[in-house]
Amino acid sequence: MSTLISTSDGVPISVTTYREGKRPHVIVAPGFFQNSQSRLHTKLCQVLSAHFNVSIFDFRGHGRSGGKFSFLQLEEKDLTAVIAYIKAMAEGKPIGLLGFSMGAAVAFNYCCKNNDIHSVVLVSIPASAQSLTLKWWRPEFWRIAVRTLVNQGSCRMSFSSIFQPKNEPMANIGQFSNVPVCFLHGDHDVLVTEKSSQFLYGHITHDTKCLHLIENGTHGEFLFEKSPEKIGKILNEWFDQTLS
Repeated sequence: MSTLISTSDGVPISVTTYREGKRPHVIVAPGFFQNSQSRLHTKLCQVLSAHFNVSIFDFRGHGRSGGKFSFLQLEEKDLTAVIAYIKAMAEGKPIGLLGFSMGAAVAFNYCCKNNDIHSVVLVSIPASAQSLTLKWWRPEFWRIAVRTLVNQGSCRMSFSSIFQPKNEPMANIGQFSNVPVCFLHGDHDVLVTEKSSQFLYGHITHDTKCLHLIENGTHGEFLFEKSPEKIGKILNEWFDQTLS
């Protein structure tokens, strides 16, 4: 089921939900230039929906959503609207967040200001702009670029936002809530260094946390594409433990 909801600043956000009965709910926040309707994201949601109700959405400027991407200035409004929408249908069941790359940064920042999420997984999270490595000379960089286009990735951007101050996880680390948090990062990520996840993990002050460095792992959603059984098992086991 797909629908359009509205953010507090009037941007339409496309949300697709896979729902079966009263179960915990997992919200998937995709990465930059990703399309929630791609085969890759559909497969991811199908793997998760064997255990949970699942919703995935397009950030502003992406996929079926309206508006323009604002380089992390306004994207938290998108996630806030989606969470409010899901809370209304979750019937009191726990809600988890699964964020990839940019989506992980937005999810992290949300959890620094709110305590209504019961579990979060952050995949290939950039702690700051300095975490971006962009190893364009590596073949994997171009494979990701091609796979993104194959998966119908696109983005409409607000270029005036590029040089504006960014809402970065590193600046908010001291405010992170007590939500259980799991970091996943590939040790061969060509876009965001694994030191980013290691840094944030090390600064989480509570004990309900974990860090998985995936051997020969790539970036974001493509970690799942490369090893769907392995990554699917990690995600389902974490959410089973923390959303029960």
